[in-house]
Amino acid sequence: MAASVHLRAVGLVEDHPCDLPITQGEFADAMGITPVHVNRVIQQMRADGLIELKGDRLNIPDWGKLKEVGEFDPTYLHLETNQAAACPSLFSPYAWRQALTKKAH
Repeated sequence: MAASVHLRAVGLVEDHPCDLPITQGEFADAMGITPVHVNRVIQQMRADGLIELKGDRLNIPDWGKLKEVGEFDPTYLHLETNQAAACPSLFSPYAWRQALTKKAH
């Protein structure tokens, strides 16, 4: 998902979909959590209307809602102010980790 933020920041993504060529197992390894937990969080995010995931294609239907839920702060990207404001980004790695660990309890 962070890849989408960076692609948007450099102008390679114009809409909210992006390719996400990573398995849930790979994502779990990168985050230090179980694939089962990744799957549960993805399913909950789908049910909450935060993401649409079809194969390796991810779409964020409502950036504002996702940023709110993820407590996103664009300053962690260290972009210039105008870039950060123009970049409808996801949430910080810290907030993503928090969201995943909240769902586990």
